[in-house]
Amino acid sequence: MKIDKGIKELSILLDILAEHRLKILREDKLEELLKRWGHDHEIFSALLRYIGECDVKTFIPFLERKLQAISELPMFKAFTILDVLAQIGDRGCLSILERFRAHISRAKDQPATTVLSEYTELASREIGLREVMHKRTNKKGAVLVQCAFYGDIARPGQSEGGGLATLLTTLGNSMARSNELDRIYTLFLFSLETDYWNLRLIEPRGDENHYIVRIPVSFPAHDRSNQFMIHEYEIMRAVQRALEQHCIDPDIFHIRYSDNASKALAILSKRLKKKLVFTLTSDPQRNLSGKDGRLLNMAEEETLFNMNKVYIADRLVESADGIILIGHERKNDQIIPYFPTLWIIPELLRKPLDIVPEGIDMKVYLKNGESYDKFLELLTDHEGHYKLENAYMERPIILNAGRLNRVKGQHLLLDAWVQSKLSEIYNLVLVGGNLESPNSSEHMILQLIDNTMEDHPELKGRFCLLSALPNREIRLFERAIMERINAKMPNVYACSSIKEEFGISILEAMSVGFLAIAPLNGGVSSYIEDGKNGYLIETHNATAIKLGMESVLLSRGVSSRELRAIAKKGKVYVSRVFDIDKVARIFSRFYLNIIKVS
Repeated sequence: MKIDKGIKELSILLDILAEHRLKILREDKLEELLKRWGHDHEIFSALLRYIGECDVKTFIPFLERKLQAISELPMFKAFTILDVLAQIGDRGCLSILERFRAHISRAKDQPATTVLSEYTELASREIGLREVMHKRTNKKGAVLVQCAFYGDIARPGQSEGGGLATLLTTLGNSMARSNELDRIYTLFLFSLETDYWNLRLIEPRGDENHYIVRIPVSFPAHDRSNQFMIHEYEIMRAVQRALEQHCIDPDIFHIRYSDNASKALAILSKRLKKKLVFTLTSDPQRNLSGKDGRLLNMAEEETLFNMNKVYIADRLVESADGIILIGHERKNDQIIPYFPTLWIIPELLRKPLDIVPEGIDMKVYLKNGESYDKFLELLTDHEGHYKLENAYMERPIILNAGRLNRVKGQHLLLDAWVQSKLSEIYNLVLVGGNLESPNSSEHMILQLIDNTMEDHPELKGRFCLLSALPNREIRLFERAIMERINAKMPNVYACSSIKEEFGISILEAMSVGFLAIAPLNGGVSSYIEDGKNGYLIETHNATAIKLGMESVLLSRGVSSRELRAIAKKGKVYVSRVFDIDKVARIFSRFYLNIIKVS
């Protein structure tokens, strides 16, 4: 059998063999491949997955020798070896794991010691408890697994981490408090190329019935959608292995993106004979054509990427046991044009479907020793390059918070502000990204920001750029602005995204009284009524954002008092409708109904 292919082709072939447990590679061929490709990240991982899935015990001594050279071993290899030993799982493997754990417990100076020790303990426990795996005797009710595969709640607003991590964490906490479900597990991917070795692989979050579970994967954290296409099987296997190691027996999976990671979880749910819920959106379908209905010109690579997502969305609609649409007051006018089959095909018509808003935690308060003044000091006193000068602190603020990414449009908002008379009235504050160690997307936006500010040095003291803050801190930071900055014009939250499915950050800002100016495109129109409780504008370029904001804030037809009244209506509306506890009850009952129907 000749397997002299390129790296991607060979790793995919090995994963196909592993997935179907086709034990067709001779041991001498495996040994040859390990020698030849042992240096390669992709193929080494795929080879070890094959060894684990096909139970090739003769390679246990090879794995032990690799672990003995831990100081020379990349972390992704160490984790993969530990996983394979746990999966093969005989007493010899258990002895190897115990010796390895004793060894690393003495290596206090290694940055990954804590998480590596935790994973080794999990692997040892899996072998010891294999006979009772999947049988949680204390299970009292339904168990939910919800997937947040972009970012991590420990790194909000950084890399590809957006509002979903915050939503699922607060939603999980709220569902846990209600006790309608037995346990909730929120899954994040944990790249073994990461530097965040202080994170735990499993940790309770807010309530003992809600757990964050981090799934170790070998691929990098950036450009996740493309990585998911290449590593679909690895994701499915990694999640299944994590469920086994943590003794998690889910009744229902909830996936929220039309991508290969969601497809992997859908396949896994069916193999495990569990129920599947899919949150359906019109992304990327609505971005494939212009307002005139004609298809947009796209490069071949972009077209294939989008067509893959379109295909996956259709398949997930077919395989899901229940479908959630994002909306408010049972309104969602974005799905029917792209998924008419939901209202035509009898099999799909019979599926449970609900339109549910996203929600936010309304119970965010100062703790002992904290003060709004301290949070406000972030504007003038931080390690970043751009901060406000005290002379301008009486001005109202235009705020934008979120991950630094081209689709979020922070660079366009800055361009709009510097070109507008608004820069003479308002300070601009951007919060997001890892400013100390930016990834490629963040670096690109930061470079665009620097270029703009170099052209407008006179505005430096009126512009502030802060690194991403944990959700609780950004919420208190927003309250501090509203409590301490009371200019004639209202403080504004400007979302500059090309489109937003819903916009958690918009809701959070509205809940404390910011006047919301948000994208016309996307799902924000389901809760912002233009000119009533906020404003909707075009955001496709800097000129559109400039004209849109000026039409609101510099209009002679609307006074500052009227703008404040609109902001107040938005605050009252969000507080009344989007409390996360209300949203959690809707989700819990939807899940229980699906399980009951089955």
